[in-house]
Amino acid sequence: MRSTLLTFALTLLVSSALFGTCRPAHAQILSEADLQLIGGSEYLSGCAPPSICDCLVIHVGDLTGTFHLTPLLPPLLPFVDYAVEDIDWEVDSSATGPSVGPLPSVITGSGLYTVDVLSDSHSMELSLQVDGVDRDFTSGGFVPMSDALAAGLLGIYVYDSADPCLVDGLLINALVVDGLTPFRRGDCNTDGAFDIGDPINMLDRLFSVLTVLPPCRDACDSNDDGLFDIADTIFALSALFAGGAPPPPPFMACGIDPTVDALGCFEYPPCAIGTTP
Repeated sequence: MRSTLLTFALTLLVSSALFGTCRPAHAQILSEADLQLIGGSEYLSGCAPPSICDCLVIHVGDLTGTFHLTPLLPPLLPFVDYAVEDIDWEVDSSATGPSVGPLPSVITGSGLYTVDVLSDSHSMELSLQVDGVDRDFTSGGFVPMSDALAAGLLGIYVYDSADPCLVDGLLINALVVDGLTPFRRGDCNTDGAFDIGDPINMLDRLFSVLTVLPPCRDACDSNDDGLFDIADTIFALSALFAGGAPPPPPFMACGIDPTVDALGCFEYPPCAIGTTP
């Protein structure tokens, strides 16, 4: 019976992949998360977007820092809004060279980030304080998503809307970096047990654009390869129904992920302080 169920599940997965009945989407809804700017984030000055004008774009400095996203639920589909909070960025202009005026250094503020889950596009509006001066930055409406929220990535370009042909712009490349939250691997639906509900939950979160991504992606990484993908569903089904190896630690008890990866775990209630794992 167990092997039959596993065979049926694997057949369903292969059929879905071959015939396109489901596919991972860039615009899956992201749960509440902390994000960190990574390489490629820049403070630019010149034309933005480049298609509007024909002028030089100057690299002012690299952007570093963190911010927080909170989904404003329930969403008004197909749009999902996120509050952009706790922006704490710095501009490293040390490699820019001589300048005729002061260069920006500290950026704080908040804003709104919106995802269209059907068209894989997004927009961002930011109200920032650049060295204490109020500045508004925008993506100029919805633009195609080049990175996948499903992989914990967010990439977008916003610019000072005062003058589209002589503006400052921010190239934002961010990675979800949730804290060191204890969890149990394989328990993707965070109900405190490893059972058939977990591979079902994995499939739903991987292939439905209208499903919130897991608050503990490390728990969904059942094979501990540093990715959350279809291989985790197959591994979980094998462990549950085909005598396969159990998920790697932490599995039997709550613990911190011993593997360094980009998934993270923002929240895992069964291992919260005061609960019994």
